[in-house]
Amino acid sequence: MELARKNNSRVLLVLALVFIAPVVLAKLFLAMHWYQTGVTNKGQLLPDSMTYQSLKMKNPAPHHWQVIYMMPDECTQKCQQQLFVLNQSYLALGKDKNRVTPVVLHQQGTDALAMSQYKFTQAVASKMIVKQMDRQQMIVVDPLGKLVTRYDLMPSKNEQVMQGRALLNDLHKMLKLSRVG
Repeated sequence: MELARKNNSRVLLVLALVFIAPVVLAKLFLAMHWYQTGVTNKGQLLPDSMTYQSLKMKNPAPHHWQVIYMMPDECTQKCQQQLFVLNQSYLALGKDKNRVTPVVLHQQGTDALAMSQYKFTQAVASKMIVKQMDRQQMIVVDPLGKLVTRYDLMPSKNEQVMQGRALLNDLHKMLKLSRVG
């Protein structure tokens, strides 16, 4: 009888370890930062609070995904290349092209001649968004007006093309998972 109790106690202990040990180990892995989370996005994620509304700007293309670019006062060679990458990324969307609107933001006195060869939606940038986009980066915006990811201006032409591919890759994933826009 005593032997049966010891066996029952062992069985109970083993069952408890089988169910409790994985939970304890998982908590330990997460607490000690031994687990590296998988990241598939190439752009830099922006805070949830960053929206057109919080930046005091009217949404230039409501209910559409957007890729926005802040046009500098003077459009240099890098600016021209960035506009080209924006256009090529838009064209490469294929069947999803109608869900995305490329938007070029500008201030008063911006070089409008540089944009003449492209059919981008244009909008006047608010002062707050100008502060956020001071490095000629491209930003993906969701249909609700939330700024999602940022892609900084790269120094060389090849790096800009690779950045365009990264933007396109991330945009395809977002469009696939999105039910709006």
